[in-house]
Amino acid sequence: MNTLKPYQKKLMTNLYKKMNIPFDNTNTLKHMNKIYDFIVNSEYATTTKRDLLIIYKLILAELNQKRAGDYVYEKAKEYAKTHNENEYKQCLDENELKNYVIYDDLYNKVNELINIYNSNPTKKNMINLLILSLYVLHPPLRNDYNDLEVIYYDIHDDRKTNYLLRTNNNYYVIINKDKVVNLHGRGEIPILNQTLKTMLDIYFELYAPNNVYLFERVHGVPMTKNQIKYIINQYFKNVNKTLNIYNLRSAYITNFYKNNLDIESRNNLAHKCRHSRETAEKTYCKYL
Repeated sequence: MNTLKPYQKKLMTNLYKKMNIPFDNTNTLKHMNKIYDFIVNSEYATTTKRDLLIIYKLILAELNQKRAGDYVYEKAKEYAKTHNENEYKQCLDENELKNYVIYDDLYNKVNELINIYNSNPTKKNMINLLILSLYVLHPPLRNDYNDLEVIYYDIHDDRKTNYLLRTNNNYYVIINKDKVVNLHGRGEIPILNQTLKTMLDIYFELYAPNNVYLFERVHGVPMTKNQIKYIINQYFKNVNKTLNIYNLRSAYITNFYKNNLDIESRNNLAHKCRHSRETAEKTYCKYL
């Protein structure tokens, strides 16, 4: 099992634990059929079964069980085929179809807002640009940006608020409260996109050096969720679309999935978006 990556070991350790089997070579050989049957007959999502079987195949190969490994891998490919067929059959309901937006349109809108700001560099134009960019240039959270506090040093205590951490010329979104905190715990999501980081640098230097919150109505009073939604939608009125955070997350995740096929990348994105990969695949990946 030395060839497994850390996340693969974690998945299989949890599986063996559910089966009350120690995660080692001896017990793998002893319970080969039992492990296979448990995976196949479980209530796991198709993608999870696929992933577990692929990892199990790697374990069997390391134990020189090529025949059993090949059999396991054939079943994994069946699950992969089923998933790929279903992934492209996720239908849009009438409302989703009306407000469907592709990532390229959102990205082009960000570039349009960059040009607007460059020609008229005002605080309002920078705020509008930043709000949309947080959903387009960065793995999009739910509606967690409206009351994001601004902190200049890290806090690892019982703080319950969400905040943007500014430290050493870097930015991190810290989530201590959201709908999945009990499941996923505290979130620490680095902002890696250089364009977005530059926007934030300009914003804080010119317009918000003393902000308590990232976006404020007046000093010390955060924007509301409806205000965030209004700012986003004012740029899509001409195409008769009313976007919500789900539409933005769906566009980002669908585009990511088209360009990143490996499981580890998709797991990392799910972690940053504060949900599971299964949720991303069942709920957010949408294709016309």
